Amino acid sequence: MTARPTTAAASPSSTAAEDQGHIWAIVVHYGPLEATQAALAALHGGERVPDRIVVVDNRGDADTASLAADEVVRPGANIGFAGAAAEGTRRALAAGAAWLWYVNNDAEVAPDCLSELLRAAGALPRAGLLSPAIVYRDDGALWFAGASLDRRSLSVTHSARLQDAARPYQTECVTGCAMLARAAMVDEIGSLDESLFMYLEDVDWSLRARESGWQLVVVPAARAVHDVPRSAGRRVVSPLVVYLMTRNRLVLARRRGTLRRALPSTAVWDLRQVAKATVGRRPGEPALAAARGLADGLRGTAGPPPPRWLP
Repeated sequence: MTARPTTAAASPSSTAAEDQGHIWAIVVHYGPLEATQAALAALHGGERVPDRIVVVDNRGDADTASLAADEVVRPGANIGFAGAAAEGTRRALAAGAAWLWYVNNDAEVAPDCLSELLRAAGALPRAGLLSPAIVYRDDGALWFAGASLDRRSLSVTHSARLQDAARPYQTECVTGCAMLARAAMVDEIGSLDESLFMYLEDVDWSLRARESGWQLVVVPAARAVHDVPRSAGRRVVSPLVVYLMTRNRLVLARRRGTLRRALPSTAVWDLRQVAKATVGRRPGEPALAAARGLADGLRGTAGPPPPRWLP
């Protein structure tokens, strides 16, 4: 992927975004409580601490006192990352937030991450979504330094190499791991699509943002670490991930009229996931998840996944 220059370079004097408007951080809790606590500790340890930190507790098992948050929202059910993020978004926009920072509960941001994102945003008024460079926790290698996106097949390829180590640069897609969103963009294009539940909601948002003239930007000076399951250097995905990534890709392709282009590449991706399925899963589960994802995606079925694959 060739880097596209931004309209302006961020500089230490670009502080307009830091000085104007409230920043809400939205963290979705599901899984180990210790991971969410570590993510929140990283937010509080930053040079620039968000004005309000909201945890949406999809699991419903976190004691409020154990979470260093200004607000804990309990939907009463697992509404997925997209639904939980949308709930936090509604509250943030209603309160007049200028920036919304979505941070995965299995990610930890560097102390200067938010400051660097804001500094870049201050120099780039059309930057709607900004992401730090994100590294694997286990070895520090780059996991996300931008991404290319085929609009017809909806195939996303992460770049593991910075296109410019010194300046922010544009990308075709932003991952939802630690993205900073400008409220003006969210007002214009809407929130994450709740019907997708989890996975590819960031792809859909990236497409909508770019189609409305907003820039997607990687800020190399901003860093975060992310827990990504791997085995022998290859990403390992669960049957839930196989199902949702398969289904949601086809659902989005149906909506965009590119299903014929997306279906073959999605099936190939499924075969790869089944082939590298690790020991310890129930026999046939990845294959079954892929088959169900293909069937539901072709029908355009969205919403929560089958309960059998929810942890």
